[in-house]
Amino acid sequence: MYLTQSDQQVLSLFDQRLKANDMVRGDIAADLGFKHASAVTNWSSRGIPENQLFKVIKAMRDARFMIGACLLESGMVLPKITKAKDDSYAWFFSQKKEESERRALDNRFTELNSKPVDQRTSADREEMKRYCDEYLQEVTAEVELVLQITDDWGIQEVIKWK
Repeated sequence: MYLTQSDQQVLSLFDQRLKANDMVRGDIAADLGFKHASAVTNWSSRGIPENQLFKVIKAMRDARFMIGACLLESGMVLPKITKAKDDSYAWFFSQKKEESERRALDNRFTELNSKPVDQRTSADREEMKRYCDEYLQEVTAEVELVLQITDDWGIQEVIKWK
């Protein structure tokens, strides 16, 4: 069976996060109620079945896997944020930078939003797209900061699950 690029990326992320959580595929098989670990081991050749993905996310209780798998499966792309190091300190400053860039546009956002719909121009629309892009970068940095802190400090329990 042919694996799509998305399937391959989800499987790669799955294996990375299993390792990060000191888990093996057999642990997930047991959590899902499979009698044989091979049911999960065989995913290497066919991908994680769609009807099992959210069960796997719940079983892993790993926010990085949940966010990554959902983004990969949906095709949504978040902005890439570059920084010198991948630790919580670097993410803190990246988040502050992104917030500052977005805040610099807040006044213009307010002005544009107060315009009647029939008076909005294509230039206004481009400015709003830029504002949204800055906001997405800020939110991405905020989520990455929290995930990095929970990884660095081993406090994944701060992320609540049902």
